[in-house]
Amino acid sequence: MSYSNYRRITLATSLTTVLIIGLLCVWIVPVSAQGYWTVLKNTPANVDRGGALVFAGGYIYALRGDGTRDFWRYNIATNTWSIMPSTPAGVEWGGALASGSLYALRGNFQQDFWKFTFTYVHASTSTGSVRTSFLTSENVYVIGSGFQPGAVIDIYITNDLTWTDAMTIPADVSSDGMNTATANGAGDVGPVLVWPAMTTLGEYDIVFDTDQDNKYSLGIDHVNHPNDPGFTILDLDPDSSAVGGFYAPVNSFAVLLPYLALACLLGAVATVIVIRKKRKE
Repeated sequence: MSYSNYRRITLATSLTTVLIIGLLCVWIVPVSAQGYWTVLKNTPANVDRGGALVFAGGYIYALRGDGTRDFWRYNIATNTWSIMPSTPAGVEWGGALASGSLYALRGNFQQDFWKFTFTYVHASTSTGSVRTSFLTSENVYVIGSGFQPGAVIDIYITNDLTWTDAMTIPADVSSDGMNTATANGAGDVGPVLVWPAMTTLGEYDIVFDTDQDNKYSLGIDHVNHPNDPGFTILDLDPDSSAVGGFYAPVNSFAVLLPYLALACLLGAVATVIVIRKKRKE
C-alpha cells in the first residue's frame, strides 16, 4: 500500500478519531465529540453503590445496588421503567451487568455470579412462525422459550389487559378453554393449538401460568406483553390482502398509481418528440 493511500487530517481538540479499516486503505476520520444531555424518566428508586446498566434486546436493564435486590427495565421508546424479577440476593459495591443472556455480579466482596434468562411468549402458526394477526378462519397457536425444562404450564387466552402483579387471571375466552403444555429439554413450548377456527374478532393476550395458581405473578408467570395485545383476530374483507401475516386493506387507486404515473411520463415524452419534429419542419 502506497503512502498516497493515506489522508492526514488535522484534528482540533474538540474532535476524536475513528479508525476505519477499508479493503485497501486506512483513513483517519474526525468525529465530533460534542453533544448534549436529555433528562429522562427517573428510576423507580434511588440508585447507590453497585448500581449498573446494560443494553440488551432493545431495552436498558438496571441493578439498583445499595444492598437491594431491585432489578429494572427501561423502555427507550416510551421513556418508562418497569419492575423485573428481583435478583437472588442484595447487590452492593462491584455489582455489574453484561449482555448476551444477562449476567450479573453481586459485588460486596461476594463471589455470587448470576444469569438472567429471558422468556418469550408469542402467537404463531402451526409451524412455529410468529404471527400477530389471524383471520377468524385460522387456527391460533402459541410458542414460548426460556422456561425451565419439564415445566408444566397452564396457557390462557384472555382479552387484552394491563397486567399487574398478583392479579387473578380471567377465564380463557377461546373456544376450547385453558390448555396445558410441558416445556421440552431446551425450555421451549409448542407450537400449541390454543384456539381452533372459527375464532372471534378482537385483541387478545397470551398468559403462561407457570405455577398453575390462576394468578399472574411477576417474575414467575409470563405474558406476551404487560400492556399490548399478543395477537389480533381480524375478519376477511373482500378488499383486503395478506402480507407477511398481517392483513391490511388494499387501496385500488394506490395499486393503479404507478401505472398512471408511467402513462403520464410516456405521454410527456411523446409530446416533446412531436414538438421537436414540428420545429424541425
